[in-house]
Amino acid sequence: MSNKFFGQYLLEKGVISKEQLLTAIDVQQASNLTLGTIAINKGYLTEGQAELINLEQQRTDQRFGSLAVSMGYLEGKQVSELFIYQQRKRKFFGEILVEQQIFDKTVLLEHLEAHADLKKQSALMLDGAIYAHQYGKLIADIIGTTVRLFLRIAKMNIQVSDIIFEPVVLQAKQLAFSQEAELPEKIKIGYIMGDKLTGAVANNFLNIDVSDNPEVSQDAVCEFLNMVLGNALAGHCKNGHTVLAPPAINEPGSDLKEPYQSVFNITMVTPEQNFMLFVYNH
Repeated sequence: MSNKFFGQYLLEKGVISKEQLLTAIDVQQASNLTLGTIAINKGYLTEGQAELINLEQQRTDQRFGSLAVSMGYLEGKQVSELFIYQQRKRKFFGEILVEQQIFDKTVLLEHLEAHADLKKQSALMLDGAIYAHQYGKLIADIIGTTVRLFLRIAKMNIQVSDIIFEPVVLQAKQLAFSQEAELPEKIKIGYIMGDKLTGAVANNFLNIDVSDNPEVSQDAVCEFLNMVLGNALAGHCKNGHTVLAPPAINEPGSDLKEPYQSVFNITMVTPEQNFMLFVYNH
């Protein structure tokens, strides 16, 4: 049983169309501004100061508001004000559909309740599969860090959708980004992404448009993966030190599994597209 975002659930049920889904996502993204963007709009931060905070956030994996205060750019009361404003302006997906008169609040509540029940069942099954793995706690930490940093740095909301125990074959326009870690047993961890998602992650990670430079985009995703694993593996590696090999990139036709025997693939979904988080061990 796979876990879906509410919009994907409604699309698969035939309640909304693909065009309605994409329109609602665009409205939601335009409404749900980051704390840094709001601070710039209110004149509390310059773009340069927000960029410095973002860079520190990439390095330390801390909340934007906490870093802004510790770095001396904002006061605590300003962060509280920004957070309240952010929450007040936030739009939920279902709320947007009601505003667009796709259905009314009564129908929305019915769909929300049904979706919540399915998510609860899916979560139990997915958690069971993850923690049954030899490295279940580690995998859970990698997933948690991936979700957190995708939201903070890549500016994307993601979640676990499914578990696949068979090797995944890279499709056209897909790349595998991976690193090997010593735990002390060697394991291989990485992402499989399409070129569209690779470019989107790179653009948000670097805060510039590198869509016309695939090599830079790929290097940025490697750095992003390295940051995720550096944070997630802390405490799991021997002697308390994270031992990671340099990132590797594989193209279609590569044997990702070799020389590993055990395959564990986690399908991750964004509101628009999927990617794979994989863990291979002996």
